[in-house]
Amino acid sequence: MPRMNVKVFTLLCLNIFFTISLTAQIAVEGDSIYGNEWIDYDQTYYRVKVGQDGIYRIEHSTLIQAGLPLTQIRGDQFKLFHLGKEVPVWINSSNPLQPGDYIEFVGRRARSELDRHLFEEPDKEMLNPDYGFHTDTSVYFLTWSTEGQGLRFTEENNDLSGPLPALREFYQESEIFSPSNILFKPSLTSQGVRYSHYVAGEGFATRENTEHSIVLEASQIETGGPLPSVHYLFSGNSQPHEVEVLWNDQLKARHSFEGGQFIDSTFDVSAGEIIDQNTITFKTPGGTDRISIGQVYLTYSKRFDFNGSTLAFLSIEEARDGAYLEATNFGAMGTIPVIYDVSNGYRLTGILEGQLIRIHLPAGSNRRDLVIFDPNNSPKTVAEISPANFEDLKTSNAEFIIISNPQLYEDGQGMNWVQEYADYRSSAIGGSYQTQIVDIQQLIDQFAFGADMHPLSIKNF
Repeated sequence: MPRMNVKVFTLLCLNIFFTISLTAQIAVEGDSIYGNEWIDYDQTYYRVKVGQDGIYRIEHSTLIQAGLPLTQIRGDQFKLFHLGKEVPVWINSSNPLQPGDYIEFVGRRARSELDRHLFEEPDKEMLNPDYGFHTDTSVYFLTWSTEGQGLRFTEENNDLSGPLPALREFYQESEIFSPSNILFKPSLTSQGVRYSHYVAGEGFATRENTEHSIVLEASQIETGGPLPSVHYLFSGNSQPHEVEVLWNDQLKARHSFEGGQFIDSTFDVSAGEIIDQNTITFKTPGGTDRISIGQVYLTYSKRFDFNGSTLAFLSIEEARDGAYLEATNFGAMGTIPVIYDVSNGYRLTGILEGQLIRIHLPAGSNRRDLVIFDPNNSPKTVAEISPANFEDLKTSNAEFIIISNPQLYEDGQGMNWVQEYADYRSSAIGGSYQTQIVDIQQLIDQFAFGADMHPLSIKNF
């Protein structure tokens, strides 16, 4: 869903003269891209919207309702893309899908994956990387191809033979997000002009105040693991700041900084300093010395006791040679979970012995990002998918581009004033331009990976 109110221009005309050097706006692993490099314009794509982290299923009935020719598509031909990269899916049939069949994937809501490209140094400047400025809805794009099988989660055997020393704990993050307020910094030049890029300390945060107390919950704490740590991000108003940070009323840190600078800091706590309900407090001494908290994370080791949960995202370390987990209290009695190892792209099924779930992860990467879920109750059903009709805009020879919205193509009395204006601009009196009308949704899908209202959609185009 949209994150903030944005002024929408009813018509945006770009009279483009290519007299300046144009460069891509998204830097990924050292490469600069525009965002549409992943698209094959000869293929058909459908948008799949995801607003929460979870396991998602696109069922046969949803695909039929959207108009996909399922009798002509094998299950192994489907592909799913997110943020310009193919992501693995699980499909319960490699043949044409039948009633009861489905496409399953691990879906993540939108965070700051695109917003980071609006900052000059995002890793040092973003106040709340877990909340996007413009939307919390991710868009996945479903397509199919006869050239090669799509990326899949492979089925692995849960092999319990041999000596298997059990891991005692995994990393759990207890977090506070603060979507109640968005913090923008004031003008940054002596002439009162804002920079076009975002600056340090901008993002969703608590409202400015002289004191903030935030509760972080913890449970099933494992005392034998690595030291727990608390990570926080905050910024302030234009006053000089003196800030004390207390953990359960014990002073842990002091920060002195000027104006709207950005604080990104971490401190360790002992396992004995963590309780079920923990309070972290940020205090300032003066009545005008106000700060906003963007994010606080408590990371600690937790026993494999899921307290009846049917869905868990977790991370473990030191698992390059494999790992053996024994979990309890997952879901209702008799629940047999399925595990996705997102880091290595495989899927396996837990083995239930009494109340104990036994899981053996094969060798792979050192860090494992896992999703454990109840296959009968946890997956969310995708209610609707919609076509994304990509147009290859690189072939355009337009001199005058009008970016608009289909809502403006009909004034209620049979007139399309957007087309009227394009016709005027192509006439002799209007300049004899080669005109083109471009739908804003086309730019959102192509240049912002479907992120609604994102400015990169126009900037990259």
